[in-house]
Amino acid sequence: MSLKAMTTRFDMAKALVEKAKRQRNEIGDHGDPYEEALLTGVVSIELKIIVKEIFDHLRSALDYCAREICHQCSNGISPKVVYFPIVSKDFQRSDFKSRVGKLMPGVLDSRPDLLTILESFQPFASVDNNWIADFATLCNENKHEQLSVTQCTSGTGVVSKTDDGIFRVSNFKGDGVTPFTRSPLMLLQNFPLDGSGEYTFTYISFTAIDEELLWFLDRSISGIEHIINALKSKL
Repeated sequence: MSLKAMTTRFDMAKALVEKAKRQRNEIGDHGDPYEEALLTGVVSIELKIIVKEIFDHLRSALDYCAREICHQCSNGISPKVVYFPIVSKDFQRSDFKSRVGKLMPGVLDSRPDLLTILESFQPFASVDNNWIADFATLCNENKHEQLSVTQCTSGTGVVSKTDDGIFRVSNFKGDGVTPFTRSPLMLLQNFPLDGSGEYTFTYISFTAIDEELLWFLDRSISGIEHIINALKSKL
């Protein structure tokens, strides 16, 4: 089998990520479905479809990688059912080897070294990987046509002015305590015109994971692109 044929699935995975990037760029600007949702208070079918397709592409990209690894580790005879392993935030590292054995049969028999890199993407390896468990949650919702994209109206912000005249703005989720990883696109209400005080705002979120839509899409795209490149470099 030629090298070109062996790398086809990784190429497909990368192409799917590029497709997800293009669809992500369709939202988050003036006159687009995201802004329409902010202004009307209704998340449109169009926005839901864009988000659904992005998750479909990203999840498929990971599974293409898993199938390519199985293919290369089994001399071209791949198992029929293969999935990229993603575990929950409370999953124990000690149980992960058996999970890989179930979802990617035969891989660890010929390439036991791949367990370490597959572990490195999981929540038990680092809290920085918690996003992938959230990603799996949304993919499962997506599969069952229950993707919880909704308008959230409980965000709060605070504007203050320092002694040297610099304005500082802090935005928080509905609890008034948890800051955003990245300030979301938002529709402001009651913004203090004098530059000091509190205000409220509207943004679009995934309710199941309590994360702003655009930030989480960007995090998922960059994270999965990293996984694809890291896995390919090991084969």
